Amino acid sequence: MTTKDYRQPTDIRWMLLPALIAFWLLVELLVLIARQPISPVVALHAATALTAVLLGTVALSATKGSRLHRVAGYSWISLMSVVAISSFWIRTLPWFPGGFGPIHILSVTTLWSLVGGLVAARQGRIQAHRTSMLMTLWGLLGAGVFTLLPHRLMGMIAWGGL
Repeated sequence: MTTKDYRQPTDIRWMLLPALIAFWLLVELLVLIARQPISPVVALHAATALTAVLLGTVALSATKGSRLHRVAGYSWISLMSVVAISSFWIRTLPWFPGGFGPIHILSVTTLWSLVGGLVAARQGRIQAHRTSMLMTLWGLLGAGVFTLLPHRLMGMIAWGGL
């Protein structure tokens, strides 16, 4: 029985389309910000989330344990922390207590997962680190799909509503 070498770069072909979409939306978001004022918190949240998709692709494509993987990984954790924390200032559901909604559960889970993944890596539990970080990335991509709904900022940018 052979064991997989987790130091090898991850096959990122599945990330290329999300990364290209994130790059396009980030450019469009920056153009929008330059043309008209939008909420600074929403701008920060959206820009860091889109950048995190791009940087997550870099971290996955790098040889595990390499300097590039570590720098991209620490930077990705920082961006994801900003995304999760900034979400608590974005409240769009008035019928939920404090305007918070189910998506904020994902923000708490993200912060927990980032800490757990970082601790796992430092303890040498590479499979746990890998699982935690990939699940967090999947959560980011899943949340990103919902931002493309036509009434959301990214949806309006993507589908031409702005």
